[in-house]
Amino acid sequence: MYGTMSGYGIPQDILTWELARAVIFGIPEDSEEDTKDLWNGEVQEVLNKVPGHDMLVILGDMNAKVGKEIAAFMGTIGTHSLHENSNDNGIRLATLATEYNLLVGGTLFPHKEKHKGTWLSPDGNTTNQIDHILVKRKFKSALMDVRAYRGAYCDSDHYMVAAKICIKLTTKRKNGGQTAKIDSEKLKEEETRLQYQVEVENRFAALEVDDDVSWNQLKPILLEATERSVGRTRQWRGGRRFDEEYFKQAYDSIQREALWRILREFRILEKLVRLTKMCYRNMRGRVRIGGEVTGSFEVDNSLKQGCTLSTILFNPVLEWVMRQTPQDNGVHLGEARCDRLAYADDIDFCGENIQEIDRKISVFREAANQVGLEIYKAKTKNLEGFKAGEDTG
Repeated sequence: MYGTMSGYGIPQDILTWELARAVIFGIPEDSEEDTKDLWNGEVQEVLNKVPGHDMLVILGDMNAKVGKEIAAFMGTIGTHSLHENSNDNGIRLATLATEYNLLVGGTLFPHKEKHKGTWLSPDGNTTNQIDHILVKRKFKSALMDVRAYRGAYCDSDHYMVAAKICIKLTTKRKNGGQTAKIDSEKLKEEETRLQYQVEVENRFAALEVDDDVSWNQLKPILLEATERSVGRTRQWRGGRRFDEEYFKQAYDSIQREALWRILREFRILEKLVRLTKMCYRNMRGRVRIGGEVTGSFEVDNSLKQGCTLSTILFNPVLEWVMRQTPQDNGVHLGEARCDRLAYADDIDFCGENIQEIDRKISVFREAANQVGLEIYKAKTKNLEGFKAGEDTG
């Protein structure tokens, strides 16, 4: 189930986001791998419908024991899980959460063991933490607590799990941003000053009022005269240019032969390279179209979806591409200089001029193509800033 809530009784000009919630029921741990893969695909279809700026809360019985043993998931899983080791469903859930920047809420907060367990076995001797509440990482500060409540009678072998969420509401800006300041420096110029005086005098003459004029009458006259003769300063101050690059279906397009070569270039033990190649040998896939599943076919490129190794293997590929891209002075960010910023597969290049940026982008895209990565041009963004008073043409 998926839906959105725009807030109960909260005016739309106050609420700047929507709350999307998804209720998910996991499949049994002993299910076939193919069945689990289909379940993963269905969950991803649901999550892909949620706009990026909305708050997402996922809750349900997922049959997933999430442990503490996998260091790669430490950004997604906290240190307060009930379990030391994950089951297969738990690994799949952690992988899914990592891919969609989600946090497993029940593992983030310290509680007594009895307040972590969410399911009691029929014999009353075993308690597992298999019901979970997940939230987007960007809303981590809003998640205050997640715990199980044994006292609530649900006529079930599951305990009630509750999350405490505290959200700060902000008002939407109706003018699209801050109002630029009056460019008072121009009043030092004789021509501008005279033009301003003429504008004010003409408007007063047209108003035909006596000496007792109110501020409400005076204000629009002065503002209109100022806009016409003086103008406002530009918001951007820095002469900087930023280019944001995204990869199109990054995991699905990596060339495996390029991956093995890069691992060896980075001096990964040959034994580990061979073991990794064995995991990808005879890999086959199927496609689900309108509820129908096609026959299997061989897959000789891409990383495995849902595999814990995929995020680890993608990193050296991206690092190799970044190393091929020339470095320069970039721009000032605080006290440091920076020519690029990278998070996962989102890359930002920074420079003082367009030639500097274009040179880096050209090399970057060529290196990316060598390993099978393709730039998603529809999501590529450019941001350019100007110094105050600079003519933009």
